[in-house]
Amino acid sequence: MDFITIERLRSKCDQMFRLCDRLQTQEGAFAGQKLSFRECMKLEMVLYLIYIACYEHRILNSEVRFIQQVSGMYLSKDQMMMYYYERQLGDGAYERKIPKSIQECVRLDVRGKREGRKTAYGQEAANLYRELGQAMISYNTDTDPAELENMTRYILNLQKYLKKYEVNTGNAANGLKSVKERPVTKKSGGTAQGAKTRPAEAEPEEKEKSTDEWLDELNSLTGLERVKEEVNNLINLLKIKQMRKERGLPQVIMSMHLVFLGNPGTGKTTVARILAQIYKGLGILSTGQLVETDRSGLVSGYIGQTASKVMEVVESALGGVLFIDEAYTLTVNSGTNDFGQEAVDTLLKAMEDHRDDLVVIVAGYTDRMEHFLQSNPGLRSRFNTFIFFEDYEPQELAQIFRGMCQKNKYELSQEAADFLENYFKERCEHKPENFANAREARNLFEKAITQQANRLVEYSSVSDEQLIRIEKEDLERAVDQQSEDQEYRNQP
Repeated sequence: MDFITIERLRSKCDQMFRLCDRLQTQEGAFAGQKLSFRECMKLEMVLYLIYIACYEHRILNSEVRFIQQVSGMYLSKDQMMMYYYERQLGDGAYERKIPKSIQECVRLDVRGKREGRKTAYGQEAANLYRELGQAMISYNTDTDPAELENMTRYILNLQKYLKKYEVNTGNAANGLKSVKERPVTKKSGGTAQGAKTRPAEAEPEEKEKSTDEWLDELNSLTGLERVKEEVNNLINLLKIKQMRKERGLPQVIMSMHLVFLGNPGTGKTTVARILAQIYKGLGILSTGQLVETDRSGLVSGYIGQTASKVMEVVESALGGVLFIDEAYTLTVNSGTNDFGQEAVDTLLKAMEDHRDDLVVIVAGYTDRMEHFLQSNPGLRSRFNTFIFFEDYEPQELAQIFRGMCQKNKYELSQEAADFLENYFKERCEHKPENFANAREARNLFEKAITQQANRLVEYSSVSDEQLIRIEKEDLERAVDQQSEDQEYRNQP
């Protein structure tokens, strides 16, 4: 067992426990409870690790030692198994329960938000849970997928809870700092005592996001629950694979290339872009850019030009992710005088030549992608991880629309909000063949603000409230415009 890693995790746990002590003393946290805040946090953390370890109603000696050393609770193997059965940790309901200590952290975050203080106690605890779970799994001789899935579901549930209260602030590391260092209050007419002044300086460059911050961005996307779970499983596996490599443990050879299945507008490109950055953060890719292309960017109409066209695109994607949308169109005309198969053959060779610094994601409709993968034995062997993107539900489309309103400082009137919910419900119940999922919400938003502008320019004066508010009539006209546009596109 890596002594340095254990000491680092033990130090992080101790920091969290000291944070609990300070919050109990300074903020009145956990008042009236039988256990102290520290004791509750420690016990619930241990139960979480036992839950991950005992997926087959047993716990390994290495896992027992890990739990003992990072938590400071020296429970025996029998005692841990007793907790497993008495607390019903094997029950599927356990992973959906939010620990009391994290609920208290979130309550304090919400209170701080109301008071104008930015804290991240809940996220701090969730990040620690994730890191502890990954580290424990990495110490096993074999990485078991069931343990990874248990951990992924548990952490995703924590993130959902944080998102519900709008306190998941990414991979925030300011939870401990916010307790140790109170903000300095500036006195009128001068500088606060102890505060240092410094000359004006240029704005610092935007800090590059960490892997966990990109993962939090993925988890904050509307809907896509199945996608989030599968991607989180993949990322957890890669992190553990990396840890095992550092400790000289056996490595499982796995392909990084992916197949994204689903209809248009389901977030495939967005997820690919986030994945590229996560792969960069994990050291799998060197630069992490996303290069998007399709058949037109890979296939030429003349002999000898397709291969060079493919290689040009591949070279631009080296160090990052090459995302090929509607990849099935490359082989749809196989057997005719078409150069799509040449593009596939060239791509496969390039993937082999650059396997250490290129990830390819192919995307498209589920049934058509199956035909694409069967067109060449090399495709099936290199693309063995499939992620399915389901269509959005009506309430999710409405949530996406409201998110665009919030981002652009618009508000819906109550009548407009009701109309929006009913519109997406009707739209999803009678989906047209070209239903575009999230693009439906984006297109409707753009047309709605255009209709609002057309309405407001007729006014002699416009208030701030009117500039912000989208009315029901704006949405009605936007829907009518969408229908007219669709009829125009369908004309022969």
